[in-house]
Formats: sequence, structure tokens, C-alpha cells
Amino acid sequence: MNQQVPIEGRGDIEGRRRENEEAARNDAEPPAVQQRVENNNQPRWGLFSSVEAVLLNGRAHPENVTLNDFLRRNFGRRYNVNEENNVSMFVFVLEPEEYINDVNALNRIFATTEYQVYQVFATAYPLLFREGILNLQRWQQADEVVKAGLQVNIRGLRDGERLWIIVTNMLNDALNVALERAAQTAASAVELKGVYDSIYNAKWSYVMSGYDEEPLGMKVFDGKPQHIWTEAEVDITPDPANVDAEIEERPNGLEIFVLTSEKGWPYNGFSLCLRKKCRAICNHVYIRREIMRVWYIIQRGLQTWWLNDTAHRPPIHIVIGTPGIGKSYGVGSFLLHSLLHFNDGMLDVVAYFTDGNAFLIYNKKPGEEERVVQYEHVKAAVKAIDAVKYEKKGHVIVDISEKNETPPQNLPSPFWGVTILTSPDTAHYEHWAKNRGDRHIIINCDDVRDMKAFVAWKKLCVLSEEAPRDKTRQQLMEELESEWKIVEERIDMVGPLPRFVFSAPDYDARLECVRKEARQLDSENGKKYDKIIGKSSDWQNDVVTHKLVKIVRVSSGTVNVESYRCRSLSVNIWNMLICTLFGILIVEMTSKEIIMSDESVGANAFERLALLSLLFPRVFKVIANNLKYLRRGREIADRRSILNDMAPQQLRLIGQKALPAAQQRPIERCEHMVLYLPATGNEPVVDGFFFVEGRLRRNRDGTAPPTTPNIAVLLQVTKSERHPTTTDKVQKFRENIASYFSDWNTFSGNMAWEMIYINSVNGGTITRRQLCEGPPDRAGGEDGGPLGPQTFWESIDQFQVTLKETMQAELIQAYRRESGMRDAPALMGLAGRRRAREEVVEGRGDVAMDDVEGGEDA
Repeated sequence: MNQQVPIEGRGDIEGRRRENEEAARNDAEPPAVQQRVENNNQPRWGLFSSVEAVLLNGRAHPENVTLNDFLRRNFGRRYNVNEENNVSMFVFVLEPEEYINDVNALNRIFATTEYQVYQVFATAYPLLFREGILNLQRWQQADEVVKAGLQVNIRGLRDGERLWIIVTNMLNDALNVALERAAQTAASAVELKGVYDSIYNAKWSYVMSGYDEEPLGMKVFDGKPQHIWTEAEVDITPDPANVDAEIEERPNGLEIFVLTSEKGWPYNGFSLCLRKKCRAICNHVYIRREIMRVWYIIQRGLQTWWLNDTAHRPPIHIVIGTPGIGKSYGVGSFLLHSLLHFNDGMLDVVAYFTDGNAFLIYNKKPGEEERVVQYEHVKAAVKAIDAVKYEKKGHVIVDISEKNETPPQNLPSPFWGVTILTSPDTAHYEHWAKNRGDRHIIINCDDVRDMKAFVAWKKLCVLSEEAPRDKTRQQLMEELESEWKIVEERIDMVGPLPRFVFSAPDYDARLECVRKEARQLDSENGKKYDKIIGKSSDWQNDVVTHKLVKIVRVSSGTVNVESYRCRSLSVNIWNMLICTLFGILIVEMTSKEIIMSDESVGANAFERLALLSLLFPRVFKVIANNLKYLRRGREIADRRSILNDMAPQQLRLIGQKALPAAQQRPIERCEHMVLYLPATGNEPVVDGFFFVEGRLRRNRDGTAPPTTPNIAVLLQVTKSERHPTTTDKVQKFRENIASYFSDWNTFSGNMAWEMIYINSVNGGTITRRQLCEGPPDRAGGEDGGPLGPQTFWESIDQFQVTLKETMQAELIQAYRRESGMRDAPALMGLAGRRRAREEVVEGRGDVAMDDVEGGEDA
């Protein structure tokens, strides 16, 4: 037996030291415990509320409260005990005189509400626990024999009569509240028969690539794949500087896997209100690498909280992705399935909020059947969760699908993990997530192979309702190729969004939305897209419309912190935005015509957007028609640029690409009529370039020369009348361009070179050939070796165009025509671009420019 220790005065130095230690220990109390105390000031009981919580009435558990904690909270600095007697309150209330022998102090302690609560709990709860009465439902179900035995045992304690009355009153009052809440909740709760088994035992199938003889090179298998991507395989997050780098082609293997639930998934209300055909389509969800990456991150958080007990709070994750990529469809469905299976079904319940509905999915446990309960009202579901948050292990998924929607209030985030699925709009989650220790997970759009694999699955898997019957292998291959071509063209138009590319009506509606968004851009809201012009590596904006823009995950430089950058959803949308911004610019410039000539408007517009203007055929044609040759020293006749040899139909760039930055992989192959722009502003010699197929070269009489190597057209915008270079810069440029393309050695054989200097409106004019300063070349090049920089420079035909005089009127007219046809070069589509490429190559120059720009979707 411990020796009784008198209450010590607070003037004692040792006592002050212990007080400071106790205060520090109290401050370190887990947030969940503190939150629990705060949240239970006004308890809202449910049938599964624990007897422990009812008897404590919002107080911290006495085993977690030391005697000095209690004394300091109730008496301040007046009392404390030494370390030997600083026992838990659970121990103290059983024999208080063993630890304090001051009668006056004990009387004051006995008079406090906190002590009385702990006394009731410490004496009565063990007896209730012994009878298995752990929650209010068990108290309700206890028969008269059990309660009579409890009454005898409790009344046999000191002051037992009063204690029995207090305990029964507390439990019965709480039970009445719980029954009332249960009645209210039951009115909006419906159990969905058969849904749990459909989710938990969803059927697996998967698609493998690398089968050259199969349709689309892919084959479908039933069952679970033998190997699912590892975390290392799916965790690909570039630095911001490399966000536009081409991703290395992944090897053949597992492309996607598909989960099939006969009753559907939460995102479609478990197909309860859908027609049979719609149900068949919505029962399948395909899982890609990005979705698997999300699960790996969430799984780690669950392990630290539920298994390792190393986390200070439950995992809160905000999964952020572009609308339309399948957050509800794929991510939400797979998370639900995975959570139910987590650690062999460790979680008792998963709550799923989506589209105004709420579902509570209960795992099978001893004494509880597996089931899915649907709540018509979100508040009712939150109340149901609140009633079991202490007794059950759970997780909450909130799928944000409506404008201005936020997660429900009063979710049990101090006790359960929460995952929010949302768009990048911070209004959906920022306020709710404040001070909750959330982690953002950025999920990228599908890549083309993901979507191609799902097209293959739909046609080849026996689980799919779309799988054709009684078709020959050749018919199946042709059908698949045709369908994929359609989907590929839709992706090229509106972006890699499953919601819109697999259905013709959805695609048509989306395409109209894209065009509408572009038409609504003006000088004010167009500023949000300014950084798209240069593909700025730091463009991040959560208020742009995601009908036009997607987000791409990048590293933030901090462990476990992800960020993103904005990019256009497709090349066509990028072109449309550029064209629209041109139109806005022209309107702004035209409004200044009182102080600026019409010619200056066009030239200034070109200067501001520089080489990107060449993406528009009318502007490109004006520049090409006004080129002047810069003769070499002894030349007496002008040479023709390749642009002068091309038919009007061929004078069009079919797109643009950024050149690889340092440490980025090279571009796989050189393409003709693609504008290549440096990733940084440090490229020596040029501001950009494109390649022209050599067979477009023509002699003055229209005949083709005997040899037709490719032609590289270099572009340099300058305000100066001189723009010389040096041998060092020329050599550096040659090294750079060779490193940009994997097939450079093959593609550049016998290449011809041209340089076009573009003088801006407010500057000097280049009238003479520009020189390369530096030492002369050593002997070389004659035996087939590489030319020296001086010899190489001398081989380049130089041309110049000045944005002045008569051509400027043509330029402004070209801009105005482009701005008046914003859809034309922008939403041409993959098929339109293919046709344009064919027309460039074939030299069909008899088609009017208006037809060219219009494409097939104008």
C-alpha cells in the first residue's frame, strides 16, 4: 500500500517543476482526445453509442487523466501530489484516501462534477462491461434478469442506491435520444439488397498489350492480373521545368484492369434507376495507373493510422483532377472496393457521399451483417456516422460533383479517414480542410493507351454487353480499328476525357461547350489564359474553365506535397485559345487606331505574339509572300525560299512543339511543318524553326530538282538592323538541334538550310546578309565529314521580311480574318490535320484558303 502523501503547497520548487512537466504532457495529448472532449459537450446519442461515452458524458477517459491533471484543472495551483501518487483518475476514485489524506481537500474534490462523473464510471462501468453491455443497443436488449443482477451488484456498493439511479437515468435518457434519432434516420434510410456482395465480389478482367496479331495489339483476360503495377511504376511526377517533356513509351504489358459490379457503383446510384442497357454500361469501371497511384498513397495513410499507430490524426486526402477524367467513375469506385478489402476487411464501414445521396457500406463483422444503406438526406447519413464513430473503424469518401458543393459538416475526421474527390476549384475544399492536416493528391488525365485499352475491352471482353457475337476475326479487327479511330479523333478535339469521348451525344455536347467557352472569352477573362501562349512552366490557375484546360501533376520540391500546372486539354483547344487571344488582341489594338495606323496594328500584333502567328495560314502566307533574299557577296541573282515554291494549300504549319529542356528526353522523330520553339530563351542563333519536305522544292520552270533533301527553315525575330552570330554560337546550335531529336542523323542527311530574319515594326531593317564572326574553319567537310561552323553558316540561304510598308495592310487583314473565324484553324480535328498534312505533301494548291482554314468542323 502506498504511503499517504499530504497535499503540497504550490510554493514548492519541485512542485512547480512537476507542474510544468504535467502541462507539457497535457499539451501533447492527441488531438483526437481533445476533439472528443469538445465534441461531446452536447452529446448526440445513437444506438451504437458506447456506454462508456454515455457515462463519461463528454469527459476524457479517467485512465487518460492523471490526478495532477484533475487537480490543476479544478483547483489551479492550490493542490498537487508527488510523482509517486500521481495515479490515473480511474485508480484514484476507487480509493481516494490512499493518495490524499487531507480531509478538507478530499471534500472539495468529492464535490466537483468531474470527480462524481469518474466515480460513477469507475464503479459502474466494469459491471456493465462484464455483462457485455457495451452500447445503448445492448442496454436496450438486456433482459430483466440481467438488469436485476446489475441492480443488486451496484446497490451493494457504497452509496449504491444513488449510483444505480444515476446510471439507469443516464443510460435511459441517452437511449431515448438514440431511438428518436433512429426513427428519424430510418425514414430516409433504405437497405439496398445484394449491393454489398456485388461490390465486394466485383468481377475482374484486364487488358494486356504486345499481341501484334490481336485487334489493336491487345488481348483481354478474365480474372485478376497476376501482376499489378507497383508503386514505383505508377509514381511518375516530373519537375515543373519538365512538365511538357514527352513521356517515354512504356513497355507492353498490363494496360488497364476492369471491375464489374452487377449492381453498379455509387457514382450512378448503383444503377437502381437506370434502364437495363444503361446499367450494363455503367457496371464496369476501368482502373489505370493514375488511379492505382491514388490508392497506394491512401493505403499508406490508413496503415499509419489503423495498423502502425504512428499517425497523430486520421488520413485526410484531397484528390484533385480535371473534371471528366473519371474521379467519380474510376477513382471513387476502386477506392470503395479497396477500402472494403483493406487489411482483410478491417474497416467496419465506408461512407460514400455523391450527388446529394449518401451510402453507408457495412462490412461483415461478428454480430453484424454486411449491407449497404442509402440515405435520402446527407444530414441523416452524417447522424448515422456520428452514432458509431467511436465504436467502429471507418472511412469517408466525398465525391464533389456540383458547383459550389463542399463536404458535409460534422464528418468524423478526428476519428475516421476522409477522402475528397474534387476539381481544382479550391472553393470546394479549402475552407473545410483548414487545420485538418490534409494532403493533396493530383491525378492526371488518361493517356491514349489507357483509353485505347478500354475500347479493346468493350469489344473483346465477354463481360461487356458491347462484345459482338458471331463475328469473324477480320470483321472484329476492322470494327475495332474504326471505333478507335473515332475515339482518337474525339480525344484530339476535346481532350482525353472518358466522360465525353466514348459517347457520340456526350462528345457533340462537349464540343459545343468548348466552342461556346471560346466565344465568351474577352479582354478581361482572357487574361487568365495569357500564360498558355508560351506554355509557361509555372502556369497554375484554379479559376480557368476546365472545358479548355487540364491540370498536370508536378513536383513541388517538398516531400509528400504535390502541385500542378495548367495545360490546354488538346492541341486543337490550344490552337483555338491562341486564335481567340489573337482576336482579342486585334480588337484591343484596333481601338487604338486613332493614334496608330492600321498597318502598325498588324505589325505590333505580330511582334507581341511573335512566331506563334505563323500557325495561322493567312498570316503565314503574308509573311511568305514578302520575303526578300539576302545575297552572298558575289551573287548577282536572288534565290527562292522553299516557301515561294509551295502552293497556297501547302503554306500551313500543322502544329507546334516545345523543344526538350535540359535533362529531358529527345523528341522521337522530326516532323515536317511543325513549328519547334525553344523551351527557354537561351537558344543560340534562332527563335524557332520548322522542317519542309524536300520534294516540295521546285525549279523556276516548275520542275523538281534531281535531289530533294529536307529543308530546315530557321526563324529569328529582331528589332536590329544587324544580327550577326559567332562560330561558337553556330556550333552550339548544331549540337543542340542534334540532341533534340532521336532520328536526327537519319533525317538531316544532305539537309538544306534557310534563315528568315523577321524585323519588327519599331526597329532597324536587315538589308545585308548576316555574317558569322570567328576564326575560319579548318579543312573539313570535303571527305564527307561535318562542315565547320563557318562553312555551315555560309551554306544557309538567308531571307528577310520587314513588318512595314505595304505588307502591313495585308497582315492586319489576315489577322482580322483569323479572329473572325476562331473555330476554323482551331478545331480542325485529327482527321482535318491528317488531311492538311496530306494536302501539304501532295501539293494540292487549287483549294481556296477559306476551305483550308475551315476544316471539316468549321
